[in-house]
Amino acid sequence: MAHKLRMLGGVLLPLAFIITTGCNQSNSGSDTGAKPTDQLAPPEQTGILEVATRNGATTYYLDRNENPIGPEYSLVSQFAASKGWTVNWTQYDSTAAVLKALESGNTHMAAAGLTHLPSRTKKFTRGPAHTEIIEQLVCHRERRPMPRKPDSIANVGISVTADSSYVETLNKLASEHEGITFSEDSSKTTEVLLSDVARQDIDCTVADSNIVQVMRRHFPHLEVAMNLTQGSNIGRGHLLDARQLARELGKNPDSWDDMKKVLPLKADKRYYPSTRYGYARGYEPVHYVQRIRNYRDVIRTAFE
Repeated sequence: MAHKLRMLGGVLLPLAFIITTGCNQSNSGSDTGAKPTDQLAPPEQTGILEVATRNGATTYYLDRNENPIGPEYSLVSQFAASKGWTVNWTQYDSTAAVLKALESGNTHMAAAGLTHLPSRTKKFTRGPAHTEIIEQLVCHRERRPMPRKPDSIANVGISVTADSSYVETLNKLASEHEGITFSEDSSKTTEVLLSDVARQDIDCTVADSNIVQVMRRHFPHLEVAMNLTQGSNIGRGHLLDARQLARELGKNPDSWDDMKKVLPLKADKRYYPSTRYGYARGYEPVHYVQRIRNYRDVIRTAFE
């Protein structure tokens, strides 16, 4: 199963700007399509980084004392502090609005739980990934029948937030399986749609696994029907295969330098047929570990 990657604070940056960060607060209404009257000066000049975000437990929100907190807030604020900048946060109502603000040049950076997508990379420079998530189809636990496979979600009422990564995922599934339909809601966030599922106002929605985990604390009737994006299939059995293969090749199974060369062989037809558990996409955990190390290097540089 191949995990989706979340960018630095879900960070996307427009091609014209460099990663820089900085903390005032402001709220935005729905006027996200307005063109900026003046081009934003880079934070290197002003000492202020404009950041677009959206309210959510996995992104940015206010605590009981009205202080901003959240994973995205923490990451961006710490990075900004290392540069001596302040951050001007602007909250938007949806992912679509955040992306429109970024595209229009109204902000330097988006930190809103955004996912790496080829369609977004064409427009924006992506930040380093910091979290692995899985897109999940979520329904009310009392729903019958519960859709467990792509073939069984035909005729299921699915609503997702507009312009999200879920739209691309569902479009891909619809091209492969007949009868899959869904609607996009431009006025509701993923969290709101999950609460709609819990109240049985809609059949199902699609959400990131970290959002689902948080929301299920408040809405225990939410049930994960199926994972729509697959995760790495390197389980314990495949790892044992790779360790044995390392020994056979004269490598050290306790050395990452050796194992990062051996693990991809689990997808090589010259090697995997002779292993106990067979084929596996062994290159995926190698790439995953490398991304973590790259992110560590980015953070280390920021705080030096």
